[in-house]
Amino acid sequence: MHGVLDTFREFWSRLNTLALASCGNCGAIGSGKERVRLEPGLARLFVLRPLREGDEEAIRATQRGARLLHEGRIEESLRELHDAKRLVQRDHVARTNLAAAYFERGDEESALHWMREAHRLAPHDETATLATALLEQRTGNIADAQWLLVNFLQEVDASHIGALR
Repeated sequence: MHGVLDTFREFWSRLNTLALASCGNCGAIGSGKERVRLEPGLARLFVLRPLREGDEEAIRATQRGARLLHEGRIEESLRELHDAKRLVQRDHVARTNLAAAYFERGDEESALHWMREAHRLAPHDETATLATALLEQRTGNIADAQWLLVNFLQEVDASHIGALR
């Protein structure tokens, strides 16, 4: 247990350093905030993922949302992703996709809301857990972020490389 906590402290220190280094506009509100650059290991947490199953229209809406986001049309992408979420009420991936789009827009509070929803639906999902922890940390909820990571290491994967780094 002691080794896990030491590793966690080291990970937390690195996460803080990365977050502070990449947060050029900390404190900005809403859509005026530019997208925050993250190192590649963390940036992968905020990419759109395809829906695995469910309504065909939800799958198509997700694909359209991904295309629009890639084109930089974030507001239109958000509309498509919200449509997809409405069509697949219990799919956590639809919520991580919304969080990724809001994060791209620079709205970390909304991204955190949707990532918390994704984590609530799938508490053992790597992306939902690690992204929620990162967003909790970036919005000042340090204790919540620590709890998420420690819980993930204890309950899901004690040697998970992403949670341990």
